Amino acid sequence: MALPKVTKQGLVFREWRAGEELVKGGFGLSEPRDDLPPLDPTALIVPLAAFDRAGQRIGYGAGYYDQAIERLSKNGPVLTIGIAFSVQEIPEVPAEPHDRPLDHMVTEQGQVPLRPAPLRQT
Repeated sequence: MALPKVTKQGLVFREWRAGEELVKGGFGLSEPRDDLPPLDPTALIVPLAAFDRAGQRIGYGAGYYDQAIERLSKNGPVLTIGIAFSVQEIPEVPAEPHDRPLDHMVTEQGQVPLRPAPLRQT
């Protein structure tokens, strides 16, 4: 398992094992220690402020996860799973060309069926 650490260069994921102490990070977060090995995960649980049924999400404004997903995708597919409360669903997220829809979405009510995203023109 890896946990994210916010750095000036973006998110760094560090190996973490149950029982290991976390340290105080920015934004009031608890983060893994700097001496833990970095990892490039192939699956991410992605935080969000809002989501829609197309799997688009609104994050918390800094773009950390968008950048991490883009970077990690260069190594191969990255499974993305959004976790939210059902009240965070909105009819449509104003997605931009660089946004990548989530693969799965889960709320306290269970898995949210996502409609397939339209094919992008490149």
